[in-house]
Amino acid sequence: IGMLDKDLKPLFAEEFNGAVSPIVDGVFWVTEDYDNYSLYKVGKKPTVIKGCEDLVGVGIMSEGIIPIVKKGSRITYVDKNGKEKFTLKPYKGKEIVSVAPYFRGGKAWICVTETKERIERNPWNGREYRHSHTETLYGVINKDGKVIVEPIYDEVNLYEDFILVQKGAPYNGDEEYSTILLDNNGNIIKIKEVKVDE
Repeated sequence: IGMLDKDLKPLFAEEFNGAVSPIVDGVFWVTEDYDNYSLYKVGKKPTVIKGCEDLVGVGIMSEGIIPIVKKGSRITYVDKNGKEKFTLKPYKGKEIVSVAPYFRGGKAWICVTETKERIERNPWNGREYRHSHTETLYGVINKDGKVIVEPIYDEVNLYEDFILVQKGAPYNGDEEYSTILLDNNGNIIKIKEVKVDE
């Protein structure tokens, strides 16, 4: 794989096997097997960013930082020189297991998992039975790593000027669900109710 600059002149050629990400702020990742990633700085001879090789996960540079995951470690955000900015610690005892690959409007979604026990009734014999299932819950962090929306929602959609969250989901079989509009600080935006003449 090689890359061209914005004037379509070769930056380098036949440098990598596998896949590479887009270059953002002079940083890109390379993988041969989608199991191990390494971060590089662009140049005529791309160079590995020290401490950012053999990663098990990586995102895209945005807001001057990029999420990476080293083997056996939590999700960490580093700058384009590989300097650690912050690590995502468990939130209220729940490990943050994934994040959006990049920030949008200074925000990124986060994901925790929670194992819950559910009681259901067998439709054939009417007996109740218990089973456990894992729920995936979403929240939002800002570019400083601060949780601005608790990871308690079934779905999160990020926009430049607001956040849309959903509790419950019809595709999960939930009978009740609601959609909530939040501002960029995670506060509920109240929408004036308007009556429409029929």
